[in-house]
Amino acid sequence: MQILMPDAQINILALGNAIDMHVVSARFAGKSTQERQRPIKAMFSGDLFSGRIGTLSINAYTPDECAFGMALGETCWQAG
Repeated sequence: MQILMPDAQINILALGNAIDMHVVSARFAGKSTQERQRPIKAMFSGDLFSGRIGTLSINAYTPDECAFGMALGETCWQAG
């Protein structure tokens, strides 16, 4: 994933076959939720189709959205 989104900060929590992913990238600016999630889902499509991944939760933010959420006490994760 870092190859396709080199600026992204990524946090993944896997529990069994459930994946919870938080991705922060400037590339998400001006994009809808679906447009943000589409390339990430495509990377995992084989595992989703085969059942190796049962659920994939994607939270995709811009750095500004993440910083704003954290200032409000929300649980946006951002490395650094």
